[in-house]
Amino acid sequence: MKSQLNKNIYSFKYPDSVNVGDEIQTLAAIHALKLLGLSISGYLDRDHPTLGNIECILIINGWFSISQETFPLDENITPVFSNIHISSTSLTQNKLLTKEAIAYLKNNSPIGCRDRNTEKILNSLGIDTYFNYCLTLTFNRRKKEYAVSADTIFIVDLDTFVPLPKELKNQKIEYAKHILPAKLSHDIKMNIAEGFLEMYRTRAKLVVTSRLHCALPCIAMGIPVVVLGDQNDKRLQLVEEFIPIHPYFSLDMRGEISQMDKPLWKRFLLLTYGLFKFIFYRVRYFFYYRNIAWPTTAINVEATKERILTNMKEALERL
Repeated sequence: MKSQLNKNIYSFKYPDSVNVGDEIQTLAAIHALKLLGLSISGYLDRDHPTLGNIECILIINGWFSISQETFPLDENITPVFSNIHISSTSLTQNKLLTKEAIAYLKNNSPIGCRDRNTEKILNSLGIDTYFNYCLTLTFNRRKKEYAVSADTIFIVDLDTFVPLPKELKNQKIEYAKHILPAKLSHDIKMNIAEGFLEMYRTRAKLVVTSRLHCALPCIAMGIPVVVLGDQNDKRLQLVEEFIPIHPYFSLDMRGEISQMDKPLWKRFLLLTYGLFKFIFYRVRYFFYYRNIAWPTTAINVEATKERILTNMKEALERL
């Protein structure tokens, strides 16, 4: 690798985020670099990535705001776009289409894309890309003894209505949420994220989730996974490179409840509509779940891991 790697390598921290999936992304960056014989020296705030006068290489993986506030980065920051996700919302809000942002991405291309939609967005802007999945898929496959002794079905960020097949109902089931309390320190949030991964690694017989950064690490670790979620969510569609996404409608009606300051007639319509959706999707799902192939064995993604790491190594060597 070239002399640029004499610089410190940084990853992201997320002071304003309560989604533990963000810290799991950073743990994945740490892990992938370790596999390449490298290490992280520090962390930059994803939403305000500045570092003073220190020169560094910044690993950019996961969701990153392409905006006038963040692009171009300071000249002392050398970006490595290894597995970036750009939401379609960035396009509709006109954040991505600044000349400065496009020029910056072109100057630092090819850009490693986490998902096909990001690749499509960047290609439409004339930016060179390559598809590189997600760094969370590089976590090591768990030890065989954990796979044998695992006895718990984890249902993650789904409500208790999820109807499991008869053969799973009487097994040990635990519910978890990848949401953190606000204003925790970076170190504490990293420890919590580590705890989630260790819990799944050592105890999960099956994971049923709506969370991308629960599903992908578990797939990497060799844990059977079922994903329930929005099949039209372009961010979540990365999962379909490996396993199906099954339709799901949550019990959560906070969107309707949050509008309770509206006139009485409008509140009535919102709640009626929410109740109709709930009944319709729950009846539909009650019959649909019988068609899910509830897995008992994990899929193998070792070839994908090697591809991601090779692409990351080549990106670093291009510096």
